[in-house]
Amino acid sequence: MKPPFSLPYSAKRVLLGTSTHEQLATFLAVHRPDLEVRGAPFVNITPDQLAWADTYVGFKRPPAATSMGAVRWVHCTGAGVDSWLAGDGLDADILLTRTPESFGPMIAEWAAARVLAFQQQLLDVAKAQREHRWAPREVSFVAGTRALVLGTGDIGSAIATLLTSLGCDVIGVSRTGTRGAPAFRAVHTVDQLASLVGGVQWIVITLPITPATSKLFSREVMSHCRGAVLLNAGRGAVVDQAALPEALD
Repeated sequence: MKPPFSLPYSAKRVLLGTSTHEQLATFLAVHRPDLEVRGAPFVNITPDQLAWADTYVGFKRPPAATSMGAVRWVHCTGAGVDSWLAGDGLDADILLTRTPESFGPMIAEWAAARVLAFQQQLLDVAKAQREHRWAPREVSFVAGTRALVLGTGDIGSAIATLLTSLGCDVIGVSRTGTRGAPAFRAVHTVDQLASLVGGVQWIVITLPITPATSKLFSREVMSHCRGAVLLNAGRGAVVDQAALPEALD
């Protein structure tokens, strides 16, 4: 968070359900001294605290919360709010907002690190090093390989840009077929997914979980893969988990 920022006019008692509650409380004390602020790790939040607060800040619903008490505004500290919409969701009169910070650069570096680690066989090299064993090997370049990124928004575009800079040919899949970053050589619609996975080495998922994306990476899609490496930076339920062992075999 960076000032200036404002809270809804009705916010008076803010409950922070996060491991960083002390830092956030200090920040709010400086920039919004008019607010009453309490906090604890979200697993320790109690119904009494929710009954006290009109505003709750946290990534997930506290385990002890059968309801959100007096809370009328929930601010999710992550980009995805599916954890707040699961089950019965929130009452219709509760405002739900989220942190719009870009996670693209961070997740793009994670994806590039995994791709490089696989191509350079870093896990095997580290194992040989621990065993004090000289194990020469042939490694392959990332340059010249092809990646498919599911989701062409902020995160998917950042991944495409970074992988392209390594010499990877990147195509995308989105609901509308709309191109995000110029780094995508082409962007296809979701209905073409099964026909695309057979020609790529890397598949990177960046999708949120919605009724349309649940198990989108299905047994049928997996059956068309030909030795691809799957990196899921989105929600786990986008992949049909039950079909993974069969696909790996």
